[in-house]
Amino acid sequence: TLFANCKLPFQLIVVEGNAPEPYKSRVAEALEGRADVTVIKTEGYILPGRARNLGLDKATGDLVLFIENDNLIRPGCVEWLIERAKEYPDGMILPWIWERRDRHYDWSASEIVELPDGFIDILPERTPPIPLDETPRRVTFMEHHCYLITRPALAKLGHEDAELNTREAVDTSIAAWRAGIPVILEPRAQVDFKTPPPVEREETDFFHFRWEVGRADASNRKVAERWKVKNMPDTYTFVREQMLRKHQLTWSYIRARDLLRKIWHRTIDR
Repeated sequence: TLFANCKLPFQLIVVEGNAPEPYKSRVAEALEGRADVTVIKTEGYILPGRARNLGLDKATGDLVLFIENDNLIRPGCVEWLIERAKEYPDGMILPWIWERRDRHYDWSASEIVELPDGFIDILPERTPPIPLDETPRRVTFMEHHCYLITRPALAKLGHEDAELNTREAVDTSIAAWRAGIPVILEPRAQVDFKTPPPVEREETDFFHFRWEVGRADASNRKVAERWKVKNMPDTYTFVREQMLRKHQLTWSYIRARDLLRKIWHRTIDR
């Protein structure tokens, strides 16, 4: 969708962290004949922060768009992100992310609060949902699915922690908040997040690497200690449910349950 829906010239950097053969073939097919494309390959598996760092080291533009491979941009998305970056030349610009017909839940409706004792509290439930309109607004939290960031903001943040397998969005969000980087939600820039499918056989080894529970626990503690976060999100439940993607029937039940919860909450809100 990036080639089809972005009309501006861009440098594309693809980071391939030892992907299974079927995916390598798909990537090669999609990139065949494309100009200004760089493919970075690693021998072993890597985590998302390491992948973004590798891509960033090769990027040459004043603006960098990070996008994960399960996100599909809609027409005009990149153009709207760039337009908003003109107003915030030291900022980070987020698109509106859809998951099916609902907004994909992320932390952009949350708040970061510094407590009198120096600890940080995260308040995800105390801000009303953000309405979908054409009004850009400043938010506190970001997610790594897709975002545009300027060079001045990158200079303040530096490289990401390459060892985190979860809660890296909390880490980046608090770092941006501490550095005074404006994080702007541009709702006219829209992206479709593809619901994760059950895990295929050739993905199993990477899947265990990506969502290993001990690594997730260490990541959670590392972020909490780095920023003195009082109430971290429930990492264990999140990672445990990711691991259930190995079992197709169980994962189908979880996705159906989440959909029913969304329908229930919309009914209550009305």
